[in-house]
Parts: sequence; C-alpha cells; structure tokens
Amino acid sequence: MNPDTKLILDEIARRFDAHDAKWDQRARDQEAQWDAAFADFTRSHEERVGALEHAAAVFDEWRPGMEGMVDDIKLEVNKLSKHWERAVLDKPLDSKGVLAPSPTAAERPPAGSTAERPYGHRVESAHRDDGYGGVYTMDHHPVKGAYTALPSHPPSPHKPLKVGHNSWSSHGAGGSGGGHTGRLPKLNFPVFDGENPKLWLRRSKDYFDLYDVDPNLWIRVAVMHFSGAAARWLQSVDAQLRACDWIGFSQLLLDRFGKDEHELLIRQMLQIQQSSTVADYVEKFTAVVDQLIAYNNSNDPLYYVQSFINGLRPEIRAAVFMQRPSTLDSACVLAMMQEEVVEANRRAEYRKPEGNGTLSKSWKGAPHPQLPARPGVGAATAEELKRTDNDRGQARDDKLAALRAFRRAKGLCQRCAEKWSKDHRCPPTVQLHALQEVWDLFQLSEESLSEEIGEEPASDQLFLTVSVAAVQGLESSRTMRFQGMLQGHSILILVDSGSSHTFLSSKVSDKIVGISALPVPIAVQVADGGRLQCGTHIKQAHWQLDNCHFYTDMKILDLSYYDLIVGMDWLEAHSPMKVHWLQKWMLLESYAAVFDKPTGLPPARSCDHAIPLISGASPVHIRPYRYPPAVKDEIELQVGEMLHSGIIQHSNSAFSSPVLLVKKKDLSWRFCVDFRHLNAITVKTSYPVPIIEELLDELGQASWFTSLDLTAGYHQILLQPGEGPKTAFQTHTGHYEFRVMAFGLSGAPATFQKAMNSSLAPYLRKFVLVFFDDILIYSPTFEEHLQHIQLVLEVLAKDQWKVKLSKCTFASQQIAYLGHLISAQGVATDPSKIAAVTNWPTPKSVKELRSFLGLAGYYRRFVRHFGVIARPLNDLLKKGALFIWTSQHEKAFQALKTALVTAPVLALPNFSLPFCIETDASGVGVGAVLMQQGHPLAYLSKALGPRTLGLSAYEKEYLAILIAVEHWRHYLQLGEFLIFTDHRSLAQLSEQRLHTPWQQKVFTRLLGLQYRVIYKKGAENRAADALSRYSFPTSECSALVTCEPQWIKEIVDSYHQDPQATLLLAKLAIDPAAVPHYTLSNGVLRYHGRIWIGAVPSLHNKLISALHSSAIGGHSGIPVTLARLKQLFA
Repeated sequence: MNPDTKLILDEIARRFDAHDAKWDQRARDQEAQWDAAFADFTRSHEERVGALEHAAAVFDEWRPGMEGMVDDIKLEVNKLSKHWERAVLDKPLDSKGVLAPSPTAAERPPAGSTAERPYGHRVESAHRDDGYGGVYTMDHHPVKGAYTALPSHPPSPHKPLKVGHNSWSSHGAGGSGGGHTGRLPKLNFPVFDGENPKLWLRRSKDYFDLYDVDPNLWIRVAVMHFSGAAARWLQSVDAQLRACDWIGFSQLLLDRFGKDEHELLIRQMLQIQQSSTVADYVEKFTAVVDQLIAYNNSNDPLYYVQSFINGLRPEIRAAVFMQRPSTLDSACVLAMMQEEVVEANRRAEYRKPEGNGTLSKSWKGAPHPQLPARPGVGAATAEELKRTDNDRGQARDDKLAALRAFRRAKGLCQRCAEKWSKDHRCPPTVQLHALQEVWDLFQLSEESLSEEIGEEPASDQLFLTVSVAAVQGLESSRTMRFQGMLQGHSILILVDSGSSHTFLSSKVSDKIVGISALPVPIAVQVADGGRLQCGTHIKQAHWQLDNCHFYTDMKILDLSYYDLIVGMDWLEAHSPMKVHWLQKWMLLESYAAVFDKPTGLPPARSCDHAIPLISGASPVHIRPYRYPPAVKDEIELQVGEMLHSGIIQHSNSAFSSPVLLVKKKDLSWRFCVDFRHLNAITVKTSYPVPIIEELLDELGQASWFTSLDLTAGYHQILLQPGEGPKTAFQTHTGHYEFRVMAFGLSGAPATFQKAMNSSLAPYLRKFVLVFFDDILIYSPTFEEHLQHIQLVLEVLAKDQWKVKLSKCTFASQQIAYLGHLISAQGVATDPSKIAAVTNWPTPKSVKELRSFLGLAGYYRRFVRHFGVIARPLNDLLKKGALFIWTSQHEKAFQALKTALVTAPVLALPNFSLPFCIETDASGVGVGAVLMQQGHPLAYLSKALGPRTLGLSAYEKEYLAILIAVEHWRHYLQLGEFLIFTDHRSLAQLSEQRLHTPWQQKVFTRLLGLQYRVIYKKGAENRAADALSRYSFPTSECSALVTCEPQWIKEIVDSYHQDPQATLLLAKLAIDPAAVPHYTLSNGVLRYHGRIWIGAVPSLHNKLISALHSSAIGGHSGIPVTLARLKQLFA
C-alpha cells in the first residue's frame, strides 16, 4: 500500500475514534441535563398540584359566605325599592329638595315614636314646600347606620329634580344626575376622534347630566373635544351646527362616522378567524360584538353564535357546532373546553403507552437515556396505590358536588349548564360528559397521574431545536452543504447535527404541495436563545440528493439562508452517508497550503509574461485622472498594500498609464489601470485555445466532478525581466510598475492558458480539463475522484499555485462549466442561455405581440416555413382586427419560441470564428444577443431595477454592454469581438477619456479584452431591441396608498343633506342594479357616468367657480362653463 495512503487511512481511523469519544461524552452530558430537567419538572408539578388544591379549598370556604351576603343584599334592595316607591306616591315634593338641612335632634321624633311614620320601620323626616314637592331623606342608612351626606350646590331651577337610586345610567328609571349625594369627583370630558360615535354620545350625555350642564352649551362643549378626523369634519359642517340642537348634532355625527364604523364592524365580525388560543379569539370577537350591539341590539343572538362558531378552528368548530349552543357565552365556554380536550389528545399522541419511565420514540433525535423513576414510586405497594386512587376519587366527588351547588345557586341546569326554568328542556346533543369536561380544567387528568409516577411527555414542543448555523447561514464542523431536489425544485440543503428535526424554509414551501397545518403552533428553540414559530408541516416529503431518494417529515420554518435543514431525526437513520464527506474534507486538509492566501511573489516559470511592442512604437504617457480626496486615500492604501506584498515597485519608466478606482457591490474599491494605449501598440500573440465541444467530448462516462478556481490568477505569473517598465502607472503619490502580470494586458489570457497547460500537462484529457483559470476534474467513481483530486492538488502545491476555496466545487454529480450543465447523464445547454426566450410571457396586447415578432422575424431566414407558422400571429396585427388570443395563436407562439432556441437558429459556438454582441436598452430593461455569422448563440434580457430606471439613455446603453460582456466573458476573452449598438456616441468608447463613474465601471469590465464598438441603426438591431422590451413580470404590491381629492369628499358629504341622494345610497348599497342609470362607486353616486351632486348650494357655487374662474376655466363664459358642468356632473 502506498505509504501516503496508509497514513491518510490511519489519520481517518484516529479521527473516527476521537469523534466517537466526543459523542459518548456528549451523550453523558445530555443524560445529566435530562435528569436535572426531569427533577425540576417533578418539583414544579407538585407545586402546581398543591396550588390547585389550595385554590379549590379556598373557593369552597368562600362560596357559602358570599352566597349569604348576596341574599342579604337582595333583601335590602327589595325593601329600599318598596320604601321609595311609597314615599314618592304618598307625599308631595319639597321645594327645598336635597338642600333641606338635616333635622336637629330636637326636631326628630323620638326613637320609639310612630307618629306620622311612613311605611316601614325606619325613621324618616319630611320637608314640605309648595314649590317642587318633597324629598324624603333617611336618618340612618340601613346597613352602615350613618347619616346621608347632602350635595353642596343647588340644582338648576330650569331642570326638574329627579329622584332615584341609580345615579349611573341615564336610562334607568330614576334618571341621572339627580340621585347623587356628596361632592362630585373631577372627571375629564371624553375626547372624540371619529371612533365609536355611539359610545362617545352616551358618555357625553352622562357627563352633561352628571355636571348639570346647560343644554344650550352641550354642542359647544362637545366640539371643543374633537380631534383628528372628527375635527377636520367639524370644519365642513360648522355652518350647520349653529342652527342645530343636540339631537340634530347627534344625527349628523352618526351619519358621518356611525355608518362606516357599523359596516366595518360587520365585516370584521364575518372575517375574524381563530389564529391562536380560544381565549384570544373570544376576546377579539366579543370586543366587536359589544360594539355592534350598540348600533343594533335587535339581532338574533344565534346570528352572533353562528359567526363565532364559523371562525373557530376545524377541530374545535365541529365539537361546538354539535352542542348547538343558544348563547354566545355558552359557545365560548364550549370552545374553551374543546380546546383543552384537543390539547390533551395532542399531548397523548406523543406519549409512549408503557409506563417504564422512558421518553417517547416519536421524537427521532439522538437516543434518549432512561429517566430515573421517582423515588418511592417503584417500591409502592398495591395498598398504597389503591389508597391514592381512593383519595383522588374522593377529591373528584367533592369538586363535582361543589359544581352542582354552584349551578344550583346560579339557577342553571345541572345537566347542560343552561338557564333553568319550569319548561326547560336540555338540548338533545348535550351529554353528561360535559360535567367531567368542565372539571378537567380544575383537576388532575390521567395524564397528570402518569406524569407523577415518572412518565415524561415526549412533546415536540419540548425538544424542537435548530442551530445558529442553520438560522444565520453559517457553517461549522458539524454541518455539510449539498445541492438537492425537492418535488422537482432545486434546493440548498444543510445537513446539521445541531438541529433536532428536519425543517423546510417557508420561501420554498410556497412551491410545494402536501402542506397541512399543525394542530397547535409549536415554538422552535434556537441555540442562541431565540425562538421561531412553526405552524405547518408536510408529511413524508420526497426529496433527492444526487441519486438517493428520501421521504421525510418536514416542519415549515422561516429560514433566510438555507432551503432545507436536515437534522438529527434524519441523521439517526442515515448516518453512514457522512463517511464519504469526511474523507473529502480530510483530503482538503492535507493540502491546506494550496488554499492559503498568496503572499510575496510567485516563483519564476517558463511561461512568465512578455509584452512585445510594435516596431518603432514610442512609450505611451497618459496623464492621470482627477480624483476626489476620498479616492486618493483609497489609492494610497491599495498602493501601500501592493508595495508591501511585492506586486509593484517604484519606477522611473517613460511609460505611464492612468489609474481607475471603481466601487464594487460590497462598497470596496477595485484598483484598475487603463492599459488601452499600451495594448494598442502591443503585438497580438496567438496561442491555441481549446474548443469547448472537443473538451466536453473527453468527459466520457464521468459521474463525479470538481471545479477549481485560482486566487487572483494573473498575479501568480511573473513578468519577464525588462517588461515591468511597460506596465508603469502614475498616481498622486508617485510612479510605480508591476512585477507580476497585471489585469488588463492584451496578451494575458493566452499566457495564463499556456501556464495552466504546462503545469497540468500529465493529466490533461485523462481526468483534467483546463480553460484559462477554470480547472475541471472528472472521474467515473467516487474513489477514483478522490485520487484524481489528490494528484491535481499535489501538482498545484508543487508549482505553488494558490486556489480560492470559496469559488470551488468538490465531488459534485452535476456542475456548471463554460455555459453547460455537466452530469452523469451527459452535457446539456445552460438554461440561462435561452431563458429570455423560453420564459417570454404570452402577449396580452398588440404592442407585446409586435415586440416578439420583431425578435422572431430577425431570424426568419433560419426558420423553415416561418410565414406559415407566424400567419395567425400576423393576422392579429392587421388594422381593425380584434386582439383575441385563441389556442391557434398560442400554438403558433410556442412553435416560434421552440424554433428560436433549437437548431438551426441557435448554433453552437465556434472559437475559430469571431463573436459579435448586439445590445440595446429601453425604458424598462436591456437586451443582448451573442452571435456568430448571423446565428444566435445565446439570448440575454434583464429588467432595470429602481436605481437604474432613472439613468439617462447613454448610461442605459452603457449598462447593456456591461451586462452582456460580463455574462459571456468566457466566450469573449479569446480574441477580438464586435459590439453593435444603436447609440452612436458609444462607437468612440475606446477613445473616450473616462470622466463619469459609469464610463469607468464599464471600462473595468472590458479591461484585458480586445473589442470594437460599431454603430448599428435601431431598425437593423431588432433582436436586441425586442429583448430589451421584454414584458418583465412585476411583483404584486401588498399595500396601496390612495389619495382622495378634497372636492370628492365634499360631494360625498353633501349626500347626507340631500334626501333623494340618501334614498339612492340606501337602495344601491343593497342592490347595485336597484335604480336604473345610477351607479355607486367608492361612495360616489353617478348618473349615466356623471357625478351626482347633492342639494348643497355652497358646493354648487364652488364647482361653478372652479370651472369658470380657475386656470382650467379661464373665464370662458356662461355657455362653455354650463356645458362643462353638464358633461361632468348631474
């Protein structure tokens, strides 16, 4: 055996042993944590049981005394009611009223006297006068025995004094305000902002009655407390309020704010759904119902009951519906009871039936150690257990007896808990189990009993966890990343031993079928202490990893970085799969030096770069560009770093090229040198470039692929001695030259290809392909592939080439390479080359159809029978033809798309021929076509984003060239290519001085490429033009902000003062076709399409003035103004 191989295998065995020891220690630590958690749970459970028993005992002690107090209060209230009724009937009112002084001791009759004593046994005093009658004041309160305090201010002489006990409600028999005694507390007047007008009117009325405010001041006081929308509305009705009383004011307020709120409340009640617990749903629903009853209390209670039931979750709704509750309160109680039953059943599903003290295996995580039995339980005798059962039975009987007594005191039926009467009949569906279900809320269930003797519920809610790496998109030693498929969709998979279960991202779940809701939402614990909510899952989802197929239960979670997290529930059953990946990473660690960041100069090689100049050429010296201070600071920083690493050195050369700094996406700066003038005097070198098709033919039966990308490949090749001065550049800090091959030199790609071929020559066409800096390793089996990777890494390490690990792909069975998708099944065209055509949406207008036919017609000479295929589509472009899309048009449309993306239209690239790019930009996007000899090779179409939509036409055309060159760079870097554009100023791109950021950014993309920009008329550039006008899909807007003109609002308000408009609104709101020729839209009435104006003269004058005296009207005279009014309004 090869000594190196044996060494690797020994290292693998040692690491496996270390890995097993680590997992054993982790299992012991986990067992200790579970023991501690179980002890804490047992202790908290005992405390909870004790607290419940104590609460039940306190309730039993408290109830009899409270029932006795209630009975005493009822008796006293009845006596007081009879007393005051007799007093009012028997005696006239006293003018002194409540201001009459309390009688002195001498004036009061003796305690035993019964002279002129009224009904009852209490001592009373009468105060008479012929003004208002008499009010009788009790000398002693029937309970407290204290004198009644009298008010300190006189009542209004304009308001009759009211007598009664109820000083709270203005709707009571006794009125309001007159029955209070003592000094009133200071209360703030209610503020009205447009919400709940009925409640505000009632509170305002109570305030006025309580403080005895003059009715003439009610409106003035009320409007001082308007805010928000109500205050704005007040300005529009200020004139009406001056001749309005409180009743009219209340009606105006309800017409404006009450109708909309009433309709809103109805919609809310019909749309509200249970999204969390029943208690939360009850709170939201009753809040809406309470406000609805204030508007209309004549609705049948069953209407609210049925709406409540319809909003419940299905598993609760069915049980409540079968009980047929007659009131909303009973429906709420039944829903809460059913929720408890569902929750108990859900917990029972996860509980192992055997009582052996082990956790359930329904959670497929790491194996759970046995939990210790609770001390004393295992040794309990049958006698002790029987005694415990008897005690629990006795406690249950006592509580049932208390429930029956409670219902008897409340006048409720013992069987169904409804209001009892002589003719009461229990609903046929209510069973006696309702009693037991009620007490399930207060007593220990059978589940609790099993928990007490040492059985732990294995609920998902207790053990669902996800690692920080899965949530934050990180990688750790316990994670592995894969590319896989889920129901035909490509996904990014993270195999994570730190996550308990398998989780699917909610972003991917929108495309997946078979998703269902969990009975109850589950909280998922994140390793950093946070929590995520999980409410849906998918059972036995089919997913694929390479050629392996799996069926796994997945829970849906909000994940931002990975599409699928494969956790311990899957790893437990498929753990052998990790062995291959351990070997792979062990191999990479053996060659860690290859993946280090380059430091210092590369070694001298036979392929070092030379820059031959044209005979007689003079040195180029271009003055530097002007830079702002911030850019100068960055130039100093980067020049200093390159000097330190040895890439550049100080120079005295006669050559000088300007420096460019372009900001990258990550806001860092890219350092570039403008070598255009140097390249113009450089002799173009030629080196045989491999043909992609011939390279791909070498793949044969390969099934495993690895791609490597070098780190700053050009800087890993030295310049030949004496070539450095030609690369000199000048900055504000001095004159410098490169010591390595600089990016942007014309012969650099050929030199790089030669260097790669030289280093990897022993393995080319055997298991390695090289295309510039793209290295592809291919093998038929995984074992051979590991050996091939090792051989390539050995060569790279020997020749001191550095590889960028983040841009590499290892041991994959499908890989993208040079615009192709390579897999074990063969080589396929990269879908991105034809996506612009295959994804072209069905035209919805003549303009969109004409754009597509412009692209198709450009290549009609390559499509056989083009005129026959396109005839149905051309018929739609005829003058006067209706645009009606039929199946015949769809068939022709799909046939043309297929013809555009297949041979002979779409050709394969031939690297012995020059490439051409046609680009164009429109107001919404950019388009481009890559061609050779008139045949398209690939299509490109991209929408403009929010930041680029505002660019000028010149900059958009610039952007089209930038995107196209970047997208097809691997085709264009071999030799000179042509760029066709319909923007004439870009034809001098290679000669222009780079002043703007856009010019500099595009130039950096073209650096090192040989190209010519040629002007082409727009009429001849139809393919790129059509792609730039592609109907790009737009995302749906989740919220709309509308702006309503003030005059529209005034028109709508005018309807409230017009009886005819009010009648029309009422009819059209119920049936839009109730009144011929009239329509209602957004609260605006229209007659024959013209806006209906209410009978408000002030509004009429405003409209006339707007159409006559404004800039629109231009004082055009009576006939013209009248004609405009008739055209717009009715």
